[in-house]
Amino acid sequence: MITDDQLIRVGRIIKTHGVRGELSAETTVDDLESYRAIVCSIDGINVPFFVSAVRSRGAASVLLTIDGIDNEHAARMLVGHPFYVLRSEYADNEDEVACDYFTGYTILDENGKQLGTIVDVDDSTENVLFEVDNEGTQFYVPVVEDFILAIDEDNRTLTMNLPEGLVSAQTK
Repeated sequence: MITDDQLIRVGRIIKTHGVRGELSAETTVDDLESYRAIVCSIDGINVPFFVSAVRSRGAASVLLTIDGIDNEHAARMLVGHPFYVLRSEYADNEDEVACDYFTGYTILDENGKQLGTIVDVDDSTENVLFEVDNEGTQFYVPVVEDFILAIDEDNRTLTMNLPEGLVSAQTK
């Protein structure tokens, strides 16, 4: 069974394309065809779909052909769904890890104190931010490579040296 913590979101199915089951999708990865499968949550279950063809439609848009989906009706069930790839494959395929990879990681300070869990990444501006939740309180941490002291993939933690005033009010 594929669990949520094994996945990283890489796109969203936008609409059907044509009558043979092709799908138009937005994606953040360049080489979607190099992944074994994309995964969509269907009725709360993570279901793998095997991509047989990918055609580029611009910088962030592609047309997908998925094994077993060969008509518009079948394709329509996936419209609007975000899609994911396995985190392990994502790390292997990307030269530079995208910030979304760290969603679900716990941020620790340099003394090992838990500051919160990364619940989302705001990359809507040049200054990318981790959205962090600390027992219901949300705050933002700038994604700055110099702040990251260690990455522990096994325990899913980031140890960071953050400026004093940045999180002190949020983690009391």
